[in-house]
Amino acid sequence: MTIELVNDPKRLHRMTVSLGKSGAKFDTAMHVIAFNALCLAENVGDIRPMQALHDVLTPNNRAALAVWALAFGKFSYDKAEAKFKFRKSATTQRIEAEGISPLSYVKAKANKAAPEFDLLESLERLIAKGRKAECKGKVWNAILAARQLAL
Repeated sequence: MTIELVNDPKRLHRMTVSLGKSGAKFDTAMHVIAFNALCLAENVGDIRPMQALHDVLTPNNRAALAVWALAFGKFSYDKAEAKFKFRKSATTQRIEAEGISPLSYVKAKANKAAPEFDLLESLERLIAKGRKAECKGKVWNAILAARQLAL
């Protein structure tokens, strides 16, 4: 592959905007296909369209699709084989699945799962471990001083 050097800032900006639009189009297209595959699995038990979509995606997008399909559809997923399986006992959540794309679902789930970092709590746990191990020295004194500053 040969990469063309673009020295025109306006053209580079247009290229960047175009990339952003194509990313949004990709997310929408992936969502439409995934939603239809989810509905098809619910209606007739055919998981082949979901597997076909999975197989053409990049690894990160595959992971997002698998998480989304497990959350909203009648699917189980074998990580070792990278294959979907039909899970008859599950229920399909069409309304929820229609409302959020696989990529957006994974991002929202990651943002919700990430707890806020609490410096003081972390220092307290470190100090408790240090006292138990009877720590001494410059590093220990620095940790104690950091806790005082955090208060």
